[in-house]
Parts: sequence; structure tokens; C-alpha cells
Amino acid sequence: MHDVPLLRRLVLPFLLLALLAGCGDTTAQRAEDRASEADRVIRAWSERLRAGDVEGAAALWAVPSRAANGSPPLELSTLEAVEAFNEAFPCGSVVTDTRPGDDGFTITDFRLTMREGADCQGGEGGEASAAIRVRDGRITDWLRLPEDSTSTPPGGRVV
Repeated sequence: MHDVPLLRRLVLPFLLLALLAGCGDTTAQRAEDRASEADRVIRAWSERLRAGDVEGAAALWAVPSRAANGSPPLELSTLEAVEAFNEAFPCGSVVTDTRPGDDGFTITDFRLTMREGADCQGGEGGEASAAIRVRDGRITDWLRLPEDSTSTPPGGRVV
């Protein structure tokens, strides 16, 4: 016969250690998870807007949020304001690269495309970059970057 109490004393600590080791959530892992979430949200936003689904694209934004596309940052405090900002994009886009930026931003590079229901006015094929922050699955900040920039501009300045 097996000595059950002895077996429990020997095996139980190893099982607990194995479980605890699998439950660890490191800072690096959390940062990687946030980057993956941001990448997914940004790509989904770009796809929806390119397809002409302004409401679907706006649904991926937080209210309130902050946005700038060649203007000083605007506070978008209603869903209607978020939709208007998204509607104002004359072109669609394809995400060509995302990479971590400062302060939780994701630096995103786009190739401009035609957008269903809009006139890109010859801009298709051009390139643009933005510093985009995603929190809790929603875009909270969308700031167009100067053409020669590779990171979040100081003070949040945009083109």
C-alpha cells in the first residue's frame, strides 16, 4: 500500500510550484500583450475605414479621445465627433508596420489607398505615419506624425 499522506507531502509542493510558475505575468509579457492588442485594434480600424465602414471604424475609438491629422490635437468628446474625424479621412490605408513608441503609443506606418465612399484625390500609394495609443481595446489617441519622424513627437506635436 502507498502512504497517501507521505505522497501528498512530496507531490503537492511540486504541483503548486508548477501551477505558480505557469501563472506568472511578467512586465515584459504585459507589454507584449498590449502591443498585440494595439496592433489588432489599429489594423481592424484601418480595414473598416478602408471599406467605408465609418461607424465600424469609430466603434474602435474611446470616447473621449484625442486626434490630430495635420491639425492641433482635437478632443473628441462624443461618438459623433469620433465619426466626423474618421469620415474626414479622404483615403483608406493599409498598415505596413507597427512598433512600440513612447508613453504607450504604437508608431504605425500606413500605405494610403482608395477608401470606399471617399475621394483620395490621387493620394493612393502615398505613405503616412501616426502615433496611436490603444487602451482597453479602444483608440484613445491618434496623432499624425511628421513625414520624417520615427517616434512620438515631443509634446505631442503633429504635422
